[in-house]
Formats: sequence, C-alpha cells, structure tokens
Amino acid sequence: MFGSKKDKSSINQVNQLNEDISRLFVAQNIIQLISHKNSFEEIAIEILNQIEKKMNYTGASISVVDTDKDTIELKYTSDSFVSTLSKKLNILDKNSFLPLKLSTEPITLTKKAVLENRIIIDKDLYKFTVPPMSMEKAKMIQSISMTKCMVALPIRAQGKVIAVLNFTLKKDPEEIHENEMKTLELFVDQIGLIIDNATKYQEIKSFNVQLENNVQIATDSLRIQYEDLSSLYNLTSLISHTLDPEKVAQIAVNSLPQRNGLLGAILTSFDEKSGNIIFWTLTRNNISNAVEKVLGNFSEYKINIANENLKDNIMVKTILEKKPYFIENIEDAYSPPIPATIVPVIKKILDLKYVAIYPIFSRNKVYGTITYLIQNKKLSDITKEEKQLYETYSYQISIALENSTLYKESKKIQQNLEQALQQVQLARKHEQDMIDILGHELRTPATICKGNIELLQSYTKNIEIPEQDKVKINSKLKSAYSAIIQEANLISELLSAAKLDSGQLVISNEEVNVMDLAQAVYQNYVDIAEKKGLKLEFINKCDNSILTVGDNIRIEEVLDNLTSNAIKYTNKGTVTMIIDHDDKYIYAHIKDSGNGVPKEEIPQLFKKFHRLNNYISTSDNKLVRPGGTGLGLYVAKGIIQAHGGTIWVDSEGEGKGSTFSFSIPIKELNKEEKDANDTQDMFKKLGLK
Repeated sequence: MFGSKKDKSSINQVNQLNEDISRLFVAQNIIQLISHKNSFEEIAIEILNQIEKKMNYTGASISVVDTDKDTIELKYTSDSFVSTLSKKLNILDKNSFLPLKLSTEPITLTKKAVLENRIIIDKDLYKFTVPPMSMEKAKMIQSISMTKCMVALPIRAQGKVIAVLNFTLKKDPEEIHENEMKTLELFVDQIGLIIDNATKYQEIKSFNVQLENNVQIATDSLRIQYEDLSSLYNLTSLISHTLDPEKVAQIAVNSLPQRNGLLGAILTSFDEKSGNIIFWTLTRNNISNAVEKVLGNFSEYKINIANENLKDNIMVKTILEKKPYFIENIEDAYSPPIPATIVPVIKKILDLKYVAIYPIFSRNKVYGTITYLIQNKKLSDITKEEKQLYETYSYQISIALENSTLYKESKKIQQNLEQALQQVQLARKHEQDMIDILGHELRTPATICKGNIELLQSYTKNIEIPEQDKVKINSKLKSAYSAIIQEANLISELLSAAKLDSGQLVISNEEVNVMDLAQAVYQNYVDIAEKKGLKLEFINKCDNSILTVGDNIRIEEVLDNLTSNAIKYTNKGTVTMIIDHDDKYIYAHIKDSGNGVPKEEIPQLFKKFHRLNNYISTSDNKLVRPGGTGLGLYVAKGIIQAHGGTIWVDSEGEGKGSTFSFSIPIKELNKEEKDANDTQDMFKKLGLK
C-alpha cells in the first residue's frame, strides 16, 4: 500500500537523475549565453547572475588571479541577497576588493583552490573569506542566509588557474552528489576556455587597431626598403657576372643607386705586404670626370698605414679598426695624400655634405675601403636604415672582391695541383710498369728453377746412390720446390695486384666448374694440412651441371688463396671447403677453427697490404711471421668482383674461427640447354634414364 523501500530508492534515483540532467542543461545554457561575450568582465557578471537565477547557488563571486604578481583579488560579486546584505552591513567594504598575496598567511580556502588547483568545499564560510571577513561576520552571514557550505571552483585557462568562482549552498558537503561535482568541473573548464578565447579576441582586436594605425607607416617603409633591395639586388647581380677584381671594383661603384643624396663612391685597395692604401676607382659620371680633371691620375695617390704622420687619417683608422667613419670634413680622410688646397675644390664641385667610409673586409682580411659621397643632407639626418644599407653594400662588395681574389688564387693552386697530379700519375705508371716488368723477370727464372727441380726429383729416382743420401737429396729438393712454388705464388699475387690497379686484369670468358676447381685445390692441400695436424674436409652440394662463366685460373687462384690462409692461421681442428648454390649463384665457403677475426678488423681485411696478424703462434707456442704480401685478399676481391660476384667473411670473434665466402653468378642457359635440362628432370621423375 505504501510502497517498498526498494521502490522509494528507485524513485529517489530517478529524481536525482532528473535533477542532474536539469543541472547539466542549465550549465550548458549558461555556457551558450557567455560564449557570445567578448570581455572577461561581461562573462563574469553573466555567470554570477545566471548561476543564482538558474542553478540556485547564492552569494556567488569571482576572484581574479595574477600569477605574475602572486595576487588574488575579489573582483566581481552577484546581486544576490547574501551579497547585498554583506555590503549593507559593511561586511564587504572597499578593503574587501584589494589584491591579496597568494603565498602569504593566512592561506584561505579560496587561495588553496588556486595553489592546489582543485575544488574546495567546506562548511565554515570564514575559512574562504578571511581576510577580510572575520569569523563573527562570516557566521552572521551564514546564519542569515541559511547556507550550510561554500564551494571554491578554480577556473583554468592554458594550464593555469586564472580565477576562482565561489558560491554557497543550502546543503551539507556530503549531500552534494558526485554528478553535481562533475557538472561543476565541466562547467568551469568551459568557462576557462571561453575566457581564454575572449582574452585572445581582445588582444587580436587591439592588435588590429594598432596594425591599422601602422599600415601607412609600414607601407612607406616597405616602399623604401623595396627600392633599397632592388638596388642591392642590382648591385649583387652585376658584380657576380665577373671574377676579375678590376671589373668587380668598377662595376660595384658604378651600380650604386644615385638617389637619396648618394652621389657615388670611391673605392681604395689595401696591399697588406706594402701597407699601402691605393686609390683604385670611383663612380663614373659627369661629376667624377670633372673631379679627375682636378686630381689628375687618380691611382697615383697612396697612403701608407705605417706613416706615423698619418695615424689620425680616417682612411688609415678605417683599415686598422675595421669600422666605419662618418665625417663632414673630408680633408681628414683625403688630405694627405691629396693636397689640402684641392680637397675643398672637390667638395664644392660635388656639393658634399658628408662622407661615410666603410672597410671592405671578409674573414678578417681587409681588401680596402669604400667611401659613400653624400649630397643634400646633413650628417645628423642619416638614419639607421641608411647606415644598414651602406653596410650591406659594403659587405656585398667585400664578398665579390673576396671571391674574385680567391678565384685567381684557386686557379694558381689548381694549375699547381694539376701539375702535381700529372707527376703522381706518371710516377704511378712507372711504378706499375716496373712491377709488371719485375714480376715477369722474376717469374721466368722461378719457372726455370721449378722445372729443373722437378727434373732432379725424377732423376734421383733412377740413379743408384745410397738410400740415406737419396733421402737427404729428396728432402732438399722438396724444400727448394716448396720455396719456389711459394715465390711463384707471391709473384703472381704481385702481378695480379698491379693489373687490378691499372685496370688491366684480363678475365677469360669460358665455362667454369667451380666444384672441379675446389676439388683440385683440396687435393693440393690435403697433405699439407695433415702434416700440420689439421683435418681438411671437402663438401660438395653442387651438381656438375651447375656452371659459371669466367676464368678458371683466376677462380682457382681465389680458392687457393682462401684455403692456404685458412690452413696458415689454424693451429688445430678442421678446415672445411663447401661448394653450394641457389637459383642465381654458386657459393664457396672456406670454414676454419682458427683464431677468428676481430669485428673491428673485418672492414679492413680486403684492403691492399692489410695483414690481420704480423705474427701467429705455432703448435709449439712459438711466434712466427706468416708469409705473404698482404695482397691475397685484395686480389681475391678484385677477381670475384670482376666475375660479378661478392666476397665476404663471417666471424664470431677471436678464438672462434671464421668463414671466408664468395659468390659468383650461375651461367644462364640458352633455350636448347633449358629444354634439355627440363627433359632430363622429367625422365628422373619418371625413373627413366
């Protein structure tokens, strides 16, 4: 009849939900109203009036924060009963609206909302407002208005608190629903955005007013700057057309704009060795022609900076101090060397008011000076912009003169370098020719010695001599044969390297069975490896039909070199030769269990004359210097690259062995060969021969 507790709870939840939705719509309505305001004050007053009328919050106020001054100031109050009563009772007087320091005692809850950047709720009104309100006055207001708590909401813009919204509620803090707090948080966040936009709007509006006021001034200034830039561009363009210093100098002074009182310019050059300032050239026009008639030969006038009598001369000062001078008495600059009686005549002819003398220098090297001749205006009338323009002209002329001077010097250097390069190339050619001739000359006797040793070895088998002597003779012959083979290999490496360097390495174009070559190298070294206590293995994963195109002798030379190195630098364990392939390449891998290659050494391995170790240890812990020229891997790389292949090394580091590998392209089959292979494959699948 009266309903269950569960029904009442559901009704309360529905009522609370309706209240939350209503509050949210009211908040959004207020936001829409203030979004059309264009000033902080308009926004603040509208907020205070609306939240009391529509959200039933009383005693609303807004305090403004100035973080730069570390102050908070009560700025705006509503027209509510609480606010009006507070003013009538002098609880809020003029002192209430004075700025207060944020960081000084007492720290009110309003201040705390700023400092901690969070919403503050408390039952005691005086905690928010002291100072200026006393505890007694605060309790009086709280009693009359029947408020139970007060809320301080920080208003944020651009990540900082700019104001605090305060108001009172006629309910205890624990009665404030969570959704109401979320609505208030969203409400003040939107207020912050609107205030920030309004502030920016005012700034832009103020800027636009200022901009409009300056448009005419800016337009006039831009027109002048445009004219100056045009003249500067013209100057730069003209002097960049030549690298002859004499032409650069004359073009520079002739292309200066003769306006705004600038009549022209005089250019001097400075010879650092002699210390002379030499009058070089001046702007060519009717007036300068008249001056030259008075002066005579312009280039005869010189000033020496070492002359003690001229230490106060403005031209000398400009050179030594590398700074400009502006003078009305041009005699101070040009007399001497120009006679004192002539200078006033020139000044009168040109109607000069003053001259501006700038140093022409770049990278601390002084090339001379340029004097700007000014008519129709006093020295006191010169503007900052004009000085800047003269400085820019001077700088551009400095760069042009520096470039032309450097060009002349670079031409000499280039000629010297070309001569030196020709000498180096000639010496290099002589060196290559000498190595080539020397290699061939050495190869001939080595070949003769090899043949004679082989003859002696066969001869000893057929003569009757004591067995002991025969063993000794064969041992010596075998040692000599080994030495001559080693010598022949070194000569071959040297010749190959020389041919690589000169681009004369010839690669024949024939079918090559890499597996057969590797098998031959294996047979050559299997006994040598066994005598050193090593096991030499050969693994073939390549079919006999897989061929490449190239040079049999050269590819065998690479296999020989890699196998020889593996045995040389391995003291115990195994050296394995592996021949493999894929669809495009044949691969050879020479894997050893030797000392390995340090990672930092790998990029250097295939460079000319590079040796990984100058000494290696033997099985009896002795250090010996391995043979070789340091050219083997360099030559091997050149040979493999000439075949269109790649050579590389893999090593996990010292003591873990290494694998030297190379790849060369598989020979491309023609149509008949492909058809034959396809037929053979088909027969194999069918089990036919």
